[in-house]
Amino acid sequence: IVALPLILILLMLLLGSWRLLLVALLALGVGVLSAFAIMDAITIAFNLEIMSFVPSVMFAIMLGAGVDYNLFLLSRFREEREKGKERSGAAEVMLHRAGHNVLTSGLTLAVSFLALVAFPILLFRSMGYAIFITIIIGLFVSFTFVPSLLLGFGDWFYHPKRDKSIEKISHSLFWKKWAKIGVSRPKTIILLTILLTLPVAGFVLDVSPTASTPSFAPLGSESNYGFKTLSEDFSPGILAPVYVVVDTHQPGAAWNETDFNRIQQFVLRLLKEVNTVDVISVASHTYLGGQAILYPIAIRFAFQNQSDGFINYNSSQAVAYREQVFPLISDDMSKVIIRFSLTVDPLSHEGGIATKNIREVAREIESMYGYDIYVTGLGPVNEDIIQSSYEIFPYMMVAVIIVIYLIVGLLFKSALLPLRLIITIGLTIFFVYGLAFFAFQEGILAGLFTRYADTTIIFWVLPIMSASMLIGLGMDYDIFLVERVREEVSYGLSDKEAVIEAAAKTGQIITGAGTVMAIAFGGLLLGSSVTIIEFGFVLTIAVLIDTYFVRTILVPSIMVLAEKYNWWPSDPRKELQHHVEDMGIDAKNSEDL
Repeated sequence: IVALPLILILLMLLLGSWRLLLVALLALGVGVLSAFAIMDAITIAFNLEIMSFVPSVMFAIMLGAGVDYNLFLLSRFREEREKGKERSGAAEVMLHRAGHNVLTSGLTLAVSFLALVAFPILLFRSMGYAIFITIIIGLFVSFTFVPSLLLGFGDWFYHPKRDKSIEKISHSLFWKKWAKIGVSRPKTIILLTILLTLPVAGFVLDVSPTASTPSFAPLGSESNYGFKTLSEDFSPGILAPVYVVVDTHQPGAAWNETDFNRIQQFVLRLLKEVNTVDVISVASHTYLGGQAILYPIAIRFAFQNQSDGFINYNSSQAVAYREQVFPLISDDMSKVIIRFSLTVDPLSHEGGIATKNIREVAREIESMYGYDIYVTGLGPVNEDIIQSSYEIFPYMMVAVIIVIYLIVGLLFKSALLPLRLIITIGLTIFFVYGLAFFAFQEGILAGLFTRYADTTIIFWVLPIMSASMLIGLGMDYDIFLVERVREEVSYGLSDKEAVIEAAAKTGQIITGAGTVMAIAFGGLLLGSSVTIIEFGFVLTIAVLIDTYFVRTILVPSIMVLAEKYNWWPSDPRKELQHHVEDMGIDAKNSEDL
């Protein structure tokens, strides 16, 4: 809501027409309502669950990506109309040129997010389905609803101004000068980029994606403050103990002296070796109240024994013992539970280390005695989710990169251009994750703004959720620029001239679209969830860096150095020559196309 007025003002400046702005707004409204309605119908029909913050992300995606796509289309429509084309001709070029780019980048982004459904976790599955549907609906609206408005209402939505305004000329000259910075000293720009980026990107190796109990609660909520009080005055581990389930496979083994002593030694070893955190309490039928229970005493506490006149059995200690330990033993007495309460948050990084150490000892005990031992509880479950997710994550990223390489390679018939695209996108991603390390894990953002006092970790879902989005957005702006460069090359310009000309024609749109996207994602920084705040930070910074520097200076620098190898093994000049000859068009006059 906060971002919407800023986006409207920016769109008005970029489109230069309140009526074209109306087209974008109508498309946005239809897209948002359609996406929510279809997602709601799908969740009901297939009994799907979605996380509570997913609608906010859907709206941000539609507000950012949907508006961007319509901006690309409408700006090209306006450009063609100013050249003198009729509505139908302008719409045809709009869909052929800008539409081709929008469809390619949109489908790639949608498929990238759809890969999240491969994760066996509700959080990622719901995000994957929701964002995939949002992007597909946005594309459908852009390719059907928008052209229908432009063609169905005559010149009402846009009446071309035959003379270019001074403002537009000044913008073109600005971006042409901006592109010449990279084109004139490409090696210097590339070297400086590497020198400035790598030191920050290197801190990605120090990133420790983790979780914390407060990260699941809204900032400033009662539950959030309650956990803070619990942590300060008591112990956060009380909230979610770690449970170790020992299955001996022998009925009655819990009270067998041999197994009793083995389980007790297991508990004592855990207390000794799991020394990364302090254990505030342990509950087991072999260890209670901070001390090991001798087997004869445990038997007297647990069972009636006439030889001692029931004295021990009826004592207050025996009654308390039975009340606490009997719930920890199965009915057939073959399985027992050992309950650990830690002094740290079991969902935190330290809690995860404790879980790993407990499991290492458990594996040794299993091999020694033939037991099956399971370590569970909220903390261990969280650790398993993180581990399984990051086992899948590299495969997902490889699949996404392969898909991008194939799509871009086929689109431009080039083997090297998609490789350059992947490298520059990767550069942005690593740099932004390095900044996130300082902002969150090092607590700089929390130190500057009290509102972000609880955002002192990098929530483990951030890299997985944001990587696909960052790749898709980088590809979106890159394709828009490179397609225009290729178009200018096909008109007979040299690679250097084509890069400058393309940058002049697309610079304002690319940076404008990036600013729209940054405002949309920047609104997430006002969210009440740690996940949403960190998601907004990474996407906002990445989009601004990508559109104001990478696509407008760095990419032109690389393309000028690569020259004809940008398109290898194809040649855009030869490919279009046959087309323009058949149409009787002067290939050197790009205005004819």
